[in-house]
Amino acid sequence: MDLYKLEIFVLVAQEGSLSKAATRMYMSQPAISQHIHELEMSLGTQLFRRGPRGVELTAAGKTLHTYAQDILKLVAEAKAAVTEVERLSQGRLLIGATPGIGEYFLPEWMQSFKQRFPQVTIALQTEVTSQLLISLLTNQIHVGFIEGEIEPEEMETLALCPLHEITHRVIVGPRHPWWNRTSISFRELNGQAFVMRHPECQARTWLEEHFRAFGIRPHIDAEFDNLESIKQVVKSGTSLTILPDYVVEQERMLEQLHEITVQERPMRRMLQLVWNKRDPLPPIAQQFLLHMQSYFPRLADLMAA
Repeated sequence: MDLYKLEIFVLVAQEGSLSKAATRMYMSQPAISQHIHELEMSLGTQLFRRGPRGVELTAAGKTLHTYAQDILKLVAEAKAAVTEVERLSQGRLLIGATPGIGEYFLPEWMQSFKQRFPQVTIALQTEVTSQLLISLLTNQIHVGFIEGEIEPEEMETLALCPLHEITHRVIVGPRHPWWNRTSISFRELNGQAFVMRHPECQARTWLEEHFRAFGIRPHIDAEFDNLESIKQVVKSGTSLTILPDYVVEQERMLEQLHEITVQERPMRRMLQLVWNKRDPLPPIAQQFLLHMQSYFPRLADLMAA
């Protein structure tokens, strides 16, 4: 069985369209049709049903699609296994991350990986979650690190690996009346002056869901798309904010900012690794995930799967 024809078959099945597959493969539609026809002739069965809206798999096509995906995955893994990343004279690792993770975690992870593989170029792309997922699906990045949630329908094409739970707390500066408080009731936040992330940010959406659950109506003093700007405003004024622990660790130690716990329930989000499960990870990305096991041991289960 021709692997090239299998790749075309899988792509047509994914796209549900001969013309879309042809565009992805930089081929003409008749050429795609010919490859599918030859595959059907070799197997002696019809693989697709043609319709006005495209093509869909027959029962035989669905069976072949399952096996074809496994075959192509094994081929990609075999290629990766014989590629020694340590001997690469050059390479480019493409990583995506939401802003907080990209600013506070990725620099250390990237630097430690570079110490092992100095010849590799690492490109970091920081985006909000929705844009990062698009970058994954369009193969602009190899892997992504997000702090947040993914819609169920996106799980059809994306795979997730939970890495670490991150706690969010109320943050105030020295001039705020709550500077000496260690905990508050969630309802005490009602009407308080807040410095928030911009409305398009998923962290903002997540926080507003908490507010709605407790009937909280904050007064928004300012909105920023930069975490450092939020911290500076809170340090020098009487507004408050809600941020992850890791963002204010240094300022807390220097007593420039103060963390306050919410009594009713902890505010936590999950740091997650996400990748496009339709396409095998290139060897350089696989090596990066092996390296990341020193930070997150549960990645060992992912790499063994």
